[in-house]
Amino acid sequence: MSGAIRVAIVGCGGITSAHLNGIRILQQSGLDDVQVTLLCSRNLENAARYNKRGDAPPPLPPIVPWRDDPLNIRDVYVTDLHPGLPAELCNDWRKAVVSPDVDAVIILASVGVHHTIGCAALTAGKHVLIEKPFAITVRAARKLCEIAHERGLSLGVAKSLRYKRETRSARWALDNGYIGKLDMVAHVSLGSVWSPDKIVGRTPWRHHKLETGSGILMDIGSHLFDKVRYVCGEFDTVSGITRTLEPFRTTRDDAGHIIAHTDCDVEDTAFATAVFTNGAIGTFSMSWATHGEPASLPGGTALFGDLGCIKEGKLISEREGVRVLEDLFVRSAPKGIQEEWFPRGVTDAFALELHEFFRSIREGRSPETSGIEGLRDVAACYSVVESSVRGECVRFEDVANCRVETYQRAINDQLGLG
Repeated sequence: MSGAIRVAIVGCGGITSAHLNGIRILQQSGLDDVQVTLLCSRNLENAARYNKRGDAPPPLPPIVPWRDDPLNIRDVYVTDLHPGLPAELCNDWRKAVVSPDVDAVIILASVGVHHTIGCAALTAGKHVLIEKPFAITVRAARKLCEIAHERGLSLGVAKSLRYKRETRSARWALDNGYIGKLDMVAHVSLGSVWSPDKIVGRTPWRHHKLETGSGILMDIGSHLFDKVRYVCGEFDTVSGITRTLEPFRTTRDDAGHIIAHTDCDVEDTAFATAVFTNGAIGTFSMSWATHGEPASLPGGTALFGDLGCIKEGKLISEREGVRVLEDLFVRSAPKGIQEEWFPRGVTDAFALELHEFFRSIREGRSPETSGIEGLRDVAACYSVVESSVRGECVRFEDVANCRVETYQRAINDQLGLG
């Protein structure tokens, strides 16, 4: 493809600014020629929030307290990317995906419609990038991948965590034997800003099975399992236990009064053990329902080999002592690898995932975080849920190939994918 890649963004919520900022970084670095030609949201005012600087409703308020979280990026507009060329505004995704002024569609809408919008966009001949989680079920993910393959289109999933330097550094260190043979992986994150009973992201759909699939596993686990699969290898078997400990969730004002509430019928707590195909074992624990204080492993995830470990951003070796992992990567990794992973010194994860997607379009191939990768991340999440529902260990490949889908059956029936 020659000339600018023309992009439609469908779904204009709090993560939109992070994607626009990623495109801005790519333009400033001279990496990609992209024009956002269309913004689509059911509420046109939400689309307008990201269009024209100086002529837009105020940005949506931040929903998380961490200043460096992508959800807190604000003050980025389409006209910052290409002055004098605002995007067309639209409130019907059906029109957006067939627009002749669009080459690629970035879907940032809620997960329950990822499959529907994505399939329509691919059928219309558009390349598609979908925010995580990729699809509401494994079968829905498989349908997206089938259409993209049939039509020779680029299909990707927005998995920014994989593109962060800490993730790339861990993969490089493991591949180069810095901690020896991988033996164990551990992740513990019990408690969050949404504990014990807050509506996550102030978006009730995240707690409804037929709209979101599963709960914390799809929301947080999809990022975690993509990182773990990328760094450590594929799962072989998974055993899981999930619970809904807080079946009623609320949003409260500053005085503590309930201003919104919803029932919850998906898991808010999950524990899993896994065996990797390389023989390593892993344990994963997460919850949005803890009372009192949270209990987490510092840094979230730790890797243990037979010569050392990686945790809290440090490589701790029996032979070399303690080193900062990212510093080691910058000093020791081949310049070719560093340039491949961080072209022109760009380290913003959203910019990097978008660059890989745009590059895949121009080169006529699948992006690194392809639809198949998105499918396998969804399968990893559902392996835990399906194991819990069935009360037995499941093989990851059985879930990924839709041979085990007890929990997902009602969702697939709703989508007409049964």
